[in-house]
Amino acid sequence: NTSVSTADGNINGSIRFGADTTYMDYRTAMHEISHTVGIGQASNWSSFVANGLFTGTNANAQLTAINATLATPLYTEVHADTQHFWPYGINYASEVTSEAVLIFHCEMVMAIRKDLGLQ
Repeated sequence: NTSVSTADGNINGSIRFGADTTYMDYRTAMHEISHTVGIGQASNWSSFVANGLFTGTNANAQLTAINATLATPLYTEVHADTQHFWPYGINYASEVTSEAVLIFHCEMVMAIRKDLGLQ
């Protein structure tokens, strides 16, 4: 869709890719799928974001569990804005450095959905 600059996903289930084929890959698809299942789009998303952090207990517990598997964790808090979370939100292709990061993304999405009441 030429009206889309990169790609977008909507909680209504739709995903659109723009003309730039750079974004037509599994990383972008995983990121956009997270939006279709409520990440940044659930009606109560903003109630879990305060001072740039995602406050959900499940998401923060999941990050702690992920960090326990890492030799050197980079993040100790789940950050968020009006639509996205990080770490492991796959907001940029450069974030995907291993297969483990893709798994961490899925684990974080599931934990955030639980916080949002979207089990």
